[in-house]
Amino acid sequence: MQTFQRQLDRAYESFLNQLVSTSEDLNIIELYTEILCVLLHHRRFCDDNQSENNPLIEHLQKVFNVDNDKHAELLATAENKDDKPLVLNLKVIEARDLKGKDGLSDPSCTVFVSPTRKKNTSVKSETLNPVWQECFSLPVSNGKEDVFHIEVWDKRGAETVAEKVRRINDVKSGKSLKNFMRELTKGSNGKEKRDSLGCFKLPLKDIPMEGIDAWYPLESRSESSSTGFGEIHLRLGLGLEKEKKVAVKEYYHVLHLMLAYELVHEQNIDPYEWDGGFNNEMSKTVLQTLEFQGGLNKKEIDLAHWGVYTNVHCGQHALNAKIFPPLLEVNLEHLKSNIADDFEEMQKYWISMEQLVENFASFFQNMHRNRHLFSSSYDATFCALDMLKTLAMLKFYLTENPNITSEYELKLSADWIIDRVKNAIFLCANTYFDSVASHNWKLERAQVEHMVKVGERLIADLEKCLDIYQNDFQMSMGIDYFGITYQVYDQRFASIVEPLVEQISSFPTSQQMNDDEFTSRREDEFAIGTTLFKLYLKLKQFAALSTNVESPNEFCVQGNFHKWFDDRVVFYWLRIAKFKAENCIRAAVVRDNFQPLGDSSRITSSAVDTAGYLQRIEIWNQLSSSEMQSWQSCIAKILEDLGKCVLFYANLISEKVAQIGNDQEENYQILDKVCFTVNNIERVADEMKLIGVNFMTAKLALRDTNSVADQQPKLTLIAVMEQAAKNISEKKSVILEDVGLKMRNVIQQMMTDATDSGCDEDYITILETYLEYNLQKLNKKLSKPTFATVFGIIWRNVSASIQHVTKTNIENGREPKFFQELQKVVTILNNFFQSDDGSSRVESTSKITETDEIEKLLEIHGASTSDLILRYFVERHKMQSYMRNKTPSKLGYLAVRAQYCDDIKTLRIELLNARNLKPGDSNGVRDPFLKVILVTDTTLPIISLHKSKVKKKTLFPWFDESFSSVVTIDPDELSHGILMFTLKDYGLLGKNDYIGDCYLPLKSVPFTNSDMEFKELPQEVLPLNLPTIEELDTRIFQALERRQCDKDAVEFVKRERTKCPSILYPSRRRSSSSIFYTNELQ
Repeated sequence: MQTFQRQLDRAYESFLNQLVSTSEDLNIIELYTEILCVLLHHRRFCDDNQSENNPLIEHLQKVFNVDNDKHAELLATAENKDDKPLVLNLKVIEARDLKGKDGLSDPSCTVFVSPTRKKNTSVKSETLNPVWQECFSLPVSNGKEDVFHIEVWDKRGAETVAEKVRRINDVKSGKSLKNFMRELTKGSNGKEKRDSLGCFKLPLKDIPMEGIDAWYPLESRSESSSTGFGEIHLRLGLGLEKEKKVAVKEYYHVLHLMLAYELVHEQNIDPYEWDGGFNNEMSKTVLQTLEFQGGLNKKEIDLAHWGVYTNVHCGQHALNAKIFPPLLEVNLEHLKSNIADDFEEMQKYWISMEQLVENFASFFQNMHRNRHLFSSSYDATFCALDMLKTLAMLKFYLTENPNITSEYELKLSADWIIDRVKNAIFLCANTYFDSVASHNWKLERAQVEHMVKVGERLIADLEKCLDIYQNDFQMSMGIDYFGITYQVYDQRFASIVEPLVEQISSFPTSQQMNDDEFTSRREDEFAIGTTLFKLYLKLKQFAALSTNVESPNEFCVQGNFHKWFDDRVVFYWLRIAKFKAENCIRAAVVRDNFQPLGDSSRITSSAVDTAGYLQRIEIWNQLSSSEMQSWQSCIAKILEDLGKCVLFYANLISEKVAQIGNDQEENYQILDKVCFTVNNIERVADEMKLIGVNFMTAKLALRDTNSVADQQPKLTLIAVMEQAAKNISEKKSVILEDVGLKMRNVIQQMMTDATDSGCDEDYITILETYLEYNLQKLNKKLSKPTFATVFGIIWRNVSASIQHVTKTNIENGREPKFFQELQKVVTILNNFFQSDDGSSRVESTSKITETDEIEKLLEIHGASTSDLILRYFVERHKMQSYMRNKTPSKLGYLAVRAQYCDDIKTLRIELLNARNLKPGDSNGVRDPFLKVILVTDTTLPIISLHKSKVKKKTLFPWFDESFSSVVTIDPDELSHGILMFTLKDYGLLGKNDYIGDCYLPLKSVPFTNSDMEFKELPQEVLPLNLPTIEELDTRIFQALERRQCDKDAVEFVKRERTKCPSILYPSRRRSSSSIFYTNELQ
């Protein structure tokens, strides 16, 4: 501890010696003696004794570093020194809450110690809270007995005659009337009158040695008046009479000594730490004593502080820079007010300004070196910004007052400050670059690694310049701090990086190596390639910062660094990227346990890991290929490698799930792992598309892609991406097709079992359960588009099975009941391949049509014979309607009327006539007669209602017959029936030829009452027609023809074929039918 104290003493002694040597007008002994006199004179007129002042004097002795013997000598000298005249230094600051008689007042003050030597302040108009800020020095004859007085007055003008007359009502007695008349006759004397607003007095012995600054209550001048006249703010100090310059110099030198003692002894403060506050209370007391007793004003105190602080900061001990901006601001205000006019003092003031500018510039120049001098709470950055604030304030003042320093022959000016700061920034950048770049590595890899670190540190410093300093320097000084620094770094960084890159860029052409050769390269070569790419990234990042330079010139790095890396290096990087990507993908697949990442997730860990890694491949993302000569092939290679990586992943994950799959194909069930595999491939493929699109967009945007020269490369890149997507899609399709094929085998077997058992309900349940389980799993686990795809694949296999079973049983002539049951099975299957709203999930139109055709075929073969016959006639009626609207009938026409009497449930028909019948006999006439038949879907055999008489030898028979038939069929079923009119040519031996048929649907027959007559009904003229070979080749007729065990069906088929003109060529007909039916099944 003693050693430390001795070190402090030596440091302080050195500090004092430096102070004395730099102060021409400082005599330390004389100053010490004078300050002792200031402290001792007060006890001569107050009750204080010397012992009470001892602590203060002891502190003064330490500050002046005076030994005890010398101190005793000087103390005796001060005590025996002749008394100097005393003076009361007073500052009348302000008053508040004055009590004016008329509301507002015009207050002023009168101050005095001796009534014969009064002094007055200025008058403040119309206020009860005046502010004066005026100083006075009042001589004192006896410090023990004298009293200080202050009186506050309200100024009033001289009273005119008119004003006196208005006071007539105040007269209350004869005496007052006499006085009033005397004043009135005198008129106005022109003298001003004052009203007292209060007063205050203070014995001088009550003023402490260090002075006092306080509010005092005003009292009435009359003892009988009440208190409450407001308050007045005074500052008083009782000291020895001396010249103001002497008092100022004493204060300046003592402040300097007190600051030195504070920095060294009191706190042992580090540089840039002291922020303007004295911790020692006795130092504060001494300074206040000198200020109050010397009557120093604010301007004199501020200038003293500025001079001391700049002197100490620039020459002895760096202070906290935040004390300078507010101090400079108030001093510049003093200059604006022309308060300071002493040439010598102003010269010192401006010299200190110039020295401070040099000091701050030096700090900027060595900013990086000075960082270790600061604590965490106030670092070099804050210090620099406070210095900048000070310089900006000074520069602005000098810009507004360019000639203010001309008479002092100084360099100081606004332009000089800017030049000094710019030069400091330039030197700072060079110094910092030297500090980070000065190494001599022998190994190539170490050199590159060092350049990467240099780039990192330069970029970090530039970003700090941009974030912290640029805006402040630009706004306050108009200096491009970032631009100056960047241009220094740009030139010097390029000068050492370019030759290094050219020296070590000697890689073999990676395109000439296969994967095995590439992976067998030395690890050190891999490391150099990777490190060289890191350097490329730092150069790219460094170049990007050039956009922040406000006045850009030609740069060394920006626009040129791409040329330093030839194509061999770039493609070597791409091989490294692909190699590392495949290793990461392989590791991701190995780690994957096929567990979803969340309750609602459809993918597993390998998909997320792979997609994330593909996004983060730096070489792909960071290559600014638009600047390269081989930019087209570079982008194409990246996109090709991207597709290969995704396909590599698809192959690995597919192989892994195949190894743990279900080998029992006869009971195949879809595993969750298969679904996860498909989803994973989709997820990674989607990421590939996104990366590819973004990559092409970003890279091609850097070039003029609208030019003709760039259009073909753009199309080539798109083709590369499309081929990659196609390869991955094909891989996914292989997996899905395998799922469909395995399920088809199981479903085929289940349908066969159900067919063999006669569609037993148990077999149907087994099929239904199997489909429900697997389809629900696919729907839940797969995405909607993928589910639609695999759904179509499965349905295609199911549809083929349905067709096979249907075709086989139709050829075998199974009964309708079988097809009805089979249709139920198909309906069940179809329900599984429909969405909840009944629409098909299968997107292909051919698949939908295929399903509909199968259902129609099953529905026809499962229908009853009567229903098929009715359908056949309905189709015939459609042909009749077509003939009526398009072409005239070659067989003739039939006219009838018909009605259904609902009240008696009777069908009434009137047969009118036939016309234009086709001649049949050799004589060209016919013997026609008419049969009327009712056909419904519930009655077999068909109902014959009426047979007309034969009309001989005519082509225009007039039947003119009517008949009625009671019909007991349900009206709803009756409306689905149809009336068939068959016109025959009567022949001998009962062989009648068919002339033609015509049809009238019952739904077109009017429903009337029995009282309506035929003549009120419209005639129906129906064209006659006969079935053609095409009509007999329909699915409906073919179904009837295959029912060889159904008597009604056999007879109907025989009769209809008899009507057909092609009946003479049965072999031809059968051949066509067979071909048609085969096409229907396919």
